[in-house]
Amino acid sequence: MSIQIRTERIRLRDGNERLKLIHLSDLHFFYRKNVATMIINYITESRPDLIVLTGDYFDSLMGYRIVRNLFRSVAQIAPVVFIAGNHDRLYGRRWIEQLNEVDNCTLLDGITYQFISPNGYCYELHPWELVNQIRSSSSVNIALIHNPEKIKKKNMQHVHLILGGHLHGGQFVFWKSGAGHLYPGSFVYKYCVDSKQIGDTRLIVSRGLGDTFPIRYNCPKEIVEIYIE
Repeated sequence: MSIQIRTERIRLRDGNERLKLIHLSDLHFFYRKNVATMIINYITESRPDLIVLTGDYFDSLMGYRIVRNLFRSVAQIAPVVFIAGNHDRLYGRRWIEQLNEVDNCTLLDGITYQFISPNGYCYELHPWELVNQIRSSSSVNIALIHNPEKIKKKNMQHVHLILGGHLHGGQFVFWKSGAGHLYPGSFVYKYCVDSKQIGDTRLIVSRGLGDTFPIRYNCPKEIVEIYIE
């Protein structure tokens, strides 16, 4: 099994910044540890400044334990900021809150996380539920959402970047349009894309690293490496 490394670049600091952010989503760990080991090895080697996760981490108690070990390992390299997905909520808040207790890990549940880059620039990471409270500022505002189909344009005025997951790229990709839409998934989902510009806001959606229904075609599991410049 292989994992694709997808690289995205977004210019938000007039080329004066080089913030390296790793975006992970939809791990769906059940009992196997091999994907977690690959993620840990990659992050250890790539040394990002910040790690962001957008939901659906485990589908069993064993899967939760694998995720907890993953968080403990990568949080030694960079801060981990995460939100819950629909699968995580199925197992109750207790397990997600226990992940929040891991050192250097922050669950965005009704709170905003502020990050200062090595170059001294300020970034604010928000759960989607709080984006309507964002006011224009000198910070770059990054919104985390599990399901991008819940995006509402009216709330995006001060959001520079949205990171999402949930759609798994549709799991089957027969073709990709010039506008970046993945088919046949885009027949059903508006934001079945890798990346899309929505007005002044950039949306980046992860195809995920695991599946409840474990079959894919032309839709590799991926780690998304984002450079903010």
